[in-house]
Amino acid sequence: MHGYDHTAIDPLHRKLYYRPFNDMVVRRLDMASNTWTDLPVIPATVMANTDCCVGVAWFPERNSLIYASVET
Repeated sequence: MHGYDHTAIDPLHRKLYYRPFNDMVVRRLDMASNTWTDLPVIPATVMANTDCCVGVAWFPERNSLIYASVET
């Protein structure tokens, strides 16, 4: 899965992460319970770009979600 589709997956813990276009809130789907949860808003000091091409990826070595964006 390519990170620029705003979706990432943690297969070990069965969590899917999705950041909708033009939104600074990432949603997490618990695939075991089929329940969505909003994560805290991404601060503008971390990432201010809400455009279409913000990369989101799950890094198991860090046990964390990573964002990649070109800020203007």
